[in-house]
Amino acid sequence: MVREELEQQRVAFGLEQGISAARPGILATLLLPSAAAPGTGVAMAATWGLMMIAVLLLRLRVLRAAMGLLQQAGGLQRARQDFTVSSLVLAFTLGAFPAIAFPALPAELRMALTVFLCCWTCAAMASLGVSPRLYTGYLVLVLGGLAIGWARADLPQAPSMVAAILLYLVVLRSFSRNFNRR
Repeated sequence: MVREELEQQRVAFGLEQGISAARPGILATLLLPSAAAPGTGVAMAATWGLMMIAVLLLRLRVLRAAMGLLQQAGGLQRARQDFTVSSLVLAFTLGAFPAIAFPALPAELRMALTVFLCCWTCAAMASLGVSPRLYTGYLVLVLGGLAIGWARADLPQAPSMVAAILLYLVVLRSFSRNFNRR
């Protein structure tokens, strides 16, 4: 009984954090496609931006519904599943853009996108840190997409950037394990 109550509190905390992060995430997402459009083309940047906004809005709806599920008998498993799936879909959408578009971006935008995604994945610990396995999957999808983008950029600094991103992934993962123990 105590274990299930603790798990319900952890899932509720993650859901609440994910809900509160939705609006800032949408606002940040509006800036990135407009900055990327000169390098990737308006169509690619707009498509990714619209996908991100759609995923963030859908995730917000799913997370709010999952909060309601926590109040129902047996709703914990479904709430956890909805939280997991919506988080991984978001991570895949985030990581897809750099994996596909990175070579077309100017150097300044590559660096800005790298910083943006590193900040985003660090901030995601607030909601996903309660589930280190989920957070690890999230990191692999987002930062993996970023690393693939750097590898595809065919630049002399690409191997160093890929190594730094992978090291960052390991550091964030270890922080989330400590975060979860609290």
